[in-house]
Amino acid sequence: MCYGEIVDVTGKTIKIEDFNPPSILASAVLFATNNRMSGSVVAKTDCEIIAMSKQSILTLCSLHSQFLNNLLNPIPDKFLFISHKLIFYSFKTIKEKLARYILSLWEKYL
Repeated sequence: MCYGEIVDVTGKTIKIEDFNPPSILASAVLFATNNRMSGSVVAKTDCEIIAMSKQSILTLCSLHSQFLNNLLNPIPDKFLFISHKLIFYSFKTIKEKLARYILSLWEKYL
């Protein structure tokens, strides 16, 4: 098991996401135009990470539709998760964070 983290401009470390095996790390970043991303992957337990080239992944996608499906399915959910997390961190005070949380519950149960 491992997790991803980044350091913001103030030096604060922000945990982005937990990864449970088998997980694909930064799949959306691989195909981005600017595919460099600063951050760290921190292991909580012994784990193995397999690095694959973009070309190898493209080959697997063209040969195995299930691989392509497994690669693409988590991307929208991860995008929404990280977007919500960034919104939460943009609020500075507990009052702002609590108000946002209550608003999200209200929107969820409307």
